[in-house]
Amino acid sequence: MDLKEVENRENPRHPWEICRRNFFTGIVAETVRGGAKTKILDVGAGDGWVSQGLSDAIPIGDKIICWDINYTPQDLDQYSMGAASGLNYVCERPQGKFDLILMLDVLEHMETDSKFLDQLVSGNLDADGFIVISVPAWPALFSAHDRALGHFRRYTPGGARALITGQGLRILRSGGLFHSLILPRAMQRAREKWAPKGPGKSGVGGWNGGTLATNVIVAALSADNKFSALLSRIGISAPGLSWWAVCQKNS
Repeated sequence: MDLKEVENRENPRHPWEICRRNFFTGIVAETVRGGAKTKILDVGAGDGWVSQGLSDAIPIGDKIICWDINYTPQDLDQYSMGAASGLNYVCERPQGKFDLILMLDVLEHMETDSKFLDQLVSGNLDADGFIVISVPAWPALFSAHDRALGHFRRYTPGGARALITGQGLRILRSGGLFHSLILPRAMQRAREKWAPKGPGKSGVGGWNGGTLATNVIVAALSADNKFSALLSRIGISAPGLSWWAVCQKNS
C-alpha cells in the first residue's frame, strides 16, 4: 500500500491489493526459483505488505530491504515492530547490490523516471540480478486517482519497454495486469471529464467492503491475473490497467 493510501490501518485489505500481492509473490518465487539465498530491495515499499508476503514465499534466511523515502521515524518504528525475520525498513537508499529489485508502481512517481531507474540498475542491481517492475498503463486513463497519488504519468506498454531497455535491461517476461478493470476505469475517467468534482478521497486504504464482497472480487481478479500469467508465458501481452515486466541486465 502506498503511504498516501494508509488512511486506516485497521481497515481490511482492498481486493485489488490482495490480488496484486498474490500475483507478484508468484512472479518473484518463479524468478528466484532454485536460488540459495536471495537479497531483495523493495523500492517504494509503502507499508511493506508485499514484502511480508514475499518473506513466506522465498527461502528462509533471505533478506528483504523495504525502502521508502517517505517513511517517518514513527513509520519505521511501527513497521519494524514484529516484522518477519530478515525484513528491514529504511528511508535512505541502501548501499550494495541486490539479487532482485522490486519496483511496483514506483516509476510513475518519479519526475525523471529514466534517471531514477538508471541509478538503481547501475548502483544496486547485481550483475546477474533481476528487477520486477509494474506501472499504471494507458495515458488516456490518467485520472483524479493518479493525481491524488502524485503520479506524473501512466505508460503505454511500448513506452515502458523503451524506458526499461534504454537503461541496459532486457525484458524476460511482460504483460498486462487487471484486464477486467480497464472498462471501469475508462468509465470513471469519462465521468470526470463530463462531470468534474472536487478531489475527494481516493485509494485502496479506504476499503470497507464486507467479507463476502471482498471474497467475490478477489476470486474474480485472481482469475483475471492467472490469465495474465498464462498469456505472459506464451508471449502474449493483453491490455490491462497495469503493465509489468521481469528484467535482467544485458550481459
